[in-house]
Amino acid sequence: MGSSDVAWYVPAALVPKGKPRFPEVLDTMPILLPTKHTAVRIRLDQWFERKGIQPRIVGEFEDSALLTTFGASGMGVFPSVEMLHDELRTHYGVKKLGPCDGVQENFFAIGTEKKIQHPLVRQVLDANTP
Repeated sequence: MGSSDVAWYVPAALVPKGKPRFPEVLDTMPILLPTKHTAVRIRLDQWFERKGIQPRIVGEFEDSALLTTFGASGMGVFPSVEMLHDELRTHYGVKKLGPCDGVQENFFAIGTEKKIQHPLVRQVLDANTP
């Protein structure tokens, strides 16, 4: 259905002092990530490797909303899709630390033809069918 670039977000309690170099500053911060079996985690791990960063992972989450909640509460820096930037800033009070260049998260809608009952779901699927 679509995709969005990924960026790193930091809660107010962990905003680095001065003008830290990004992404090198991630070496010094607690990091929250999706679990290893997710597609975006594989891309994040490859990004860390390309940048020469050895993250200090303090939490792994199955659910992106839970990851965001723990991150916003001060537990660590976390990746999120940039399409949520305004919501993350206003609702959670986090700041964008920097881009995760080259990493995107993809969104899919999967359904079976026989089971689609809701007219809005039908409309969304019809609009995104090639």
